[in-house]
Amino acid sequence: MATIRKRIPGFKRLSKQETRVFKMFLQDYKGSEIGEKMGLNEKTISTYKLRILQKTKTKGIVGMYLFNLKYKLVDLLTGDEVVI
Repeated sequence: MATIRKRIPGFKRLSKQETRVFKMFLQDYKGSEIGEKMGLNEKTISTYKLRILQKTKTKGIVGMYLFNLKYKLVDLLTGDEVVI
């Protein structure tokens, strides 16, 4: 099974927590909702989001979606990792 943590040339791997946050942003959760579900402060989620944006070389949520579409990492309807 493919995983967001797989090696994509030119990009740094996401940590397990960053991967969870990435998936939840792709499923249209707000930072506060993600924090609540994960038991973390919203500021912590903002830090994860910043790291995700840096590692994926994107500028925002739309960029995350485009990155996901390009590398086919997560099914946007289910949040499941895509099987390659």
